[in-house]
Amino acid sequence: MGRKRPVIVVCILASVAVLSGLATLLFMGSGLDLLAGSPVTQADPERQAEAQPTPAPASRGENSTASKAEDADVRVRRLHALRDDPGARSDMQELTVAMVADASAEVRLTAFEVARHLAAKEGGTQLLQLLKSTIRSPHSEVRREALRTCTTHPQFDLIDELLHLASQTTEERFLAVQALAYLDDDRAQMAVLDVARSENVPRSQRMRAVALLTRTQLTAGVLYLQELAKGDDSELRDCALAALSAMQQRYRR
Repeated sequence: MGRKRPVIVVCILASVAVLSGLATLLFMGSGLDLLAGSPVTQADPERQAEAQPTPAPASRGENSTASKAEDADVRVRRLHALRDDPGARSDMQELTVAMVADASAEVRLTAFEVARHLAAKEGGTQLLQLLKSTIRSPHSEVRREALRTCTTHPQFDLIDELLHLASQTTEERFLAVQALAYLDDDRAQMAVLDVARSENVPRSQRMRAVALLTRTQLTAGVLYLQELAKGDDSELRDCALAALSAMQQRYRR
């Protein structure tokens, strides 16, 4: 293990500078739904009352569903209030129980986000302990947000768990690969290169892994980008050229 000296990468990049290019496509879309209603005309109150049908009583199931939605909103608001509570802790029971046992996905995700906010303020190993338990959560929305947090807050102590997840075929696989790209470790970065090279992963994931090679310092990664930049696959070629260009710009700083 260990970091590769940047000078090796710089020398290799210099030899392919003429190939590099960068293309960025931004896709934006928006939609607007307009709802309009007609005004109620003035009429005699008695006639108006006779003309209006008597609303049917809500069924027990409808009342139960509405009640559950209202209860979930109340629980979300209560959890949000903990963000600014000076006595709140990231490992407090209200948050840990909500993340695991609440029936609402929105409540579970809110509990994680509040716990993450508190753990970051507490410092020490609190965030690490939170992520260690949540990247294996039984709930997908919590697992995914925990893995995204491993990208914005890299945790070397989670490398074994991330490598395991990156080797699986679960929906969260690429989130684990992405988190590995941000660890300064040969094993982690080789896992990213393995996905970039693989023809057995979804193409979108492969191309994203190629782009993630810009985060690594592997000589083998730069050589592979060179290979793709000269290849016949136009999509991979363009992605590799963009990655090489980004790496050159970073090393010039």
